[in-house]
Amino acid sequence: MDSENVDSSEEGFDHDSVTASTSLISKENIKSNRKSIVWKFMHEEKDRNDDSIVVCDKCLQEYSINTSTGVLAEHLNNKHNHGITLKSKRYLSSNQSSYSKDDIKHIEECENSILDFFVGDQISFNTAEHRWFCKMTNILDPSKTFHTLKVDVVTRWNSTYEMLHRFKLLRLETDLLVTAHKNQFNFTYPNDSEWERINTMIDLLHPVLEATEYLSSISYPTISDVCLTIGGLIRHFDQFIDRSQLEEEEECLVADSICYKLNEYWSLLDEKITIAAILDPSSKLKIFSPGEKRTSAITNLRQEMVHYKSLASEEQETEQPPPEEELDLYLALPICKNNSLSWWEQN
Repeated sequence: MDSENVDSSEEGFDHDSVTASTSLISKENIKSNRKSIVWKFMHEEKDRNDDSIVVCDKCLQEYSINTSTGVLAEHLNNKHNHGITLKSKRYLSSNQSSYSKDDIKHIEECENSILDFFVGDQISFNTAEHRWFCKMTNILDPSKTFHTLKVDVVTRWNSTYEMLHRFKLLRLETDLLVTAHKNQFNFTYPNDSEWERINTMIDLLHPVLEATEYLSSISYPTISDVCLTIGGLIRHFDQFIDRSQLEEEEECLVADSICYKLNEYWSLLDEKITIAAILDPSSKLKIFSPGEKRTSAITNLRQEMVHYKSLASEEQETEQPPPEEELDLYLALPICKNNSLSWWEQN
């Protein structure tokens, strides 16, 4: 569907219609299609409010109820100086007679001026929570009503994920806004290849968010849960590094940095914690890779069992199997998904 065939008399539009329209038009017409969406929105807002949020007088004439958006697009491309009023109160009005000449700011392209107004101070992301940005977001996709851009916190991995994930969710809206700021965003707004890297970083950091939620106090995690989660994250980042073709890529450096920190946490897991994890029938040796650490953990557990066996032997009347055999039998049993305490009560 080409934007020139969209009649401005159509009542409203929702996310489904926007998505359907966008999927049918060619790449070179996406910009004009989005422009039509914005103009229609602003025209509807003008009808709803006493403070007319409209463009210049020429645009009001061109964008009448029976005029196609294609005519408006042609008018915009003709670069005129009929101008708009951009007051410090941040509203637009076609009634220029109510202001002095000094108050009137002539903008060469109405498309730029109206989108400048959308972001308030003409600095795109500093005022991204401006009410008009929120309204436009709600029209393009109502589920994004409460989605605002987030700021990264360098000391929190999850904040980086949330920032990038939110940015991805709002890509349609940010693309639309940046379209009107080509000169400003040529070197700062992500291109297609950079968007791919953003998606890669989102996939890389998502398990950290899941781990944080899983180990939160509301989930009542066990010691073995902590061990399994940290071990799983280490494997996740190790595998990512192994798959990376360039070690100097930012994503790989991030993975290496997080992996280094997780290994520090892993080294803090003392002998008692690893023994507790092995005695959890839902994990047992899953937290250890085959090798020296697994053998050492089993040896430490055997020594503890022998110690406690010697303390209890004087009170026991019946002969019990050696601790070594008990441990071998326990480890040979399949991993159980049941509650750990319930399992030990029954066994």
